[in-house]
Amino acid sequence: MPLSRRTFLLSAGALALAAVPLSACSGDSSSGGSSGSGGGEERARPADGTGVTVIQDDPSGVATSRILFATAEIAVIVAASASDEHLEAGCGLAREHGVPVFADSDSATTDVTGELERLGVSEVVLVGGTDTPSAASASPGTDITVHTTGSDGSDGGDSGTGVAWPDEASGGIRGDDRQRSGVALAVPSSSPTSVATATAAGFTVVPVVAADPRSTDESIEATVDELNGAGNLVALGNGFGSDDDLRRRGELAGAVDGRLPGGGQVMFPGRKIIALYGHANEPLLGVMGEQPPDEAVTRAQQLAEQYGPTSDVPVIPSFEIIVTVAAEDPGPSGNFSNYSDPEEVRPWIEAIVDAGGYAIIDIQPGRETLLQQAQHYADLLKHPSVGLALDPEWRLGPDDQPMVEVGHVDASEINEVAEWLEGLVVSEKLPQKLLMIHQFQLQMIRNREAMVTGTDHVSVAVHCDGHGPQGVKAETWQVVRQGLDPAIALGWKNFIDEDEPMLTPEQTAAVEPTPDIVSYQ
Repeated sequence: MPLSRRTFLLSAGALALAAVPLSACSGDSSSGGSSGSGGGEERARPADGTGVTVIQDDPSGVATSRILFATAEIAVIVAASASDEHLEAGCGLAREHGVPVFADSDSATTDVTGELERLGVSEVVLVGGTDTPSAASASPGTDITVHTTGSDGSDGGDSGTGVAWPDEASGGIRGDDRQRSGVALAVPSSSPTSVATATAAGFTVVPVVAADPRSTDESIEATVDELNGAGNLVALGNGFGSDDDLRRRGELAGAVDGRLPGGGQVMFPGRKIIALYGHANEPLLGVMGEQPPDEAVTRAQQLAEQYGPTSDVPVIPSFEIIVTVAAEDPGPSGNFSNYSDPEEVRPWIEAIVDAGGYAIIDIQPGRETLLQQAQHYADLLKHPSVGLALDPEWRLGPDDQPMVEVGHVDASEINEVAEWLEGLVVSEKLPQKLLMIHQFQLQMIRNREAMVTGTDHVSVAVHCDGHGPQGVKAETWQVVRQGLDPAIALGWKNFIDEDEPMLTPEQTAAVEPTPDIVSYQ
């Protein structure tokens, strides 16, 4: 594909082309890039220091360039009419030559033009289009040499795009002496231009599955090292919160020694939990207790393995262990709930945790408060791989009877448990802990809009417990999810005897949105 070199007067409103899809791969972003193709002088200079900075989702690449580059005499622009392949090729050129890359669109043209002027760009490599920038107004602009490539990709180049660094463009922008600038965290939705520009600026790009530096073991290590060193930590994409949020979570990464099964220190996204539900001493209360702990571990592992082919995150075997059981009779306490001895529960926790799994202890409170019962098992919850489940179905009022009414709880009572759990996690320096609430009727959680949606230390999930014909289960799933904050994780339960029919692992994994937790009862 022939390359052409032309000089144009670039001013605000230039580069107005059609929209470009931004789902293309950002290429290998795990290192600081490679050398340029020539021996010329360095003509693009990264910012001297960024500190700890969140860069919100940036399809055009302008916001990323503003933070990470001080100057650049040359830049790559992917034409708005370009294909995903051209976007990938343009990002590759930027990474290779150490220069910023921008994706043009009707809405981004003004920002792109302004950023070229701020950087002092005198040359542009235009990828994926033959249309050239034009002077959109009579106001004074900047002379920019534009090197263009064809857009149909019909010849040349291993990628089939016909895109290569133009011989006419100045090569060797930065060379082998490119200095490492810092660490950039990138979520899966981070725009390719942002990732490529960060790499071009010398940042080590570390992929994370959640918008949190504690997301993976790799991101924890990179974040802690950077904060203890130069301190240039940037996050690319939405969900990271403010700069202060990023710094706080980065510092937490270094303050916690433990890791969750599957890696990292935050629950979701980043893993899928497959749990057997039951009681340590009563097989009639669930499949977990139908066999000894070691055999139950094997059963949970085999079940989790069936979800492996359907998941792009680690699948973690788990036990959900009922530790207090709602009772028909008030009992000595008058609270219609019977406690399990923590020491009888502990071998089950140890068995699943030693096998690389996660344990969840489940409380059915009767007429006691959720917090009263949770505090009874504080020692078990001090383990980094033990979470807590609350069962409002069995939360009874002063005149209610179990098995007669479906119980309910106000969101304020759940929030009390979350606050207490938060304090426990902080004092014990634990990774984020799961707080799961069972629900199959909206009335079970009153004032749910006021319920905590999660904190740095507590991951909140709502677990949908409906059973019966699949049409009924699907309807319950939709009702329970109605108005639920997207920050809250989701759980699904398969009832082995009551569902008609019970979903296979493949069918369960296909439920939309995909459940983070699947339990079997």
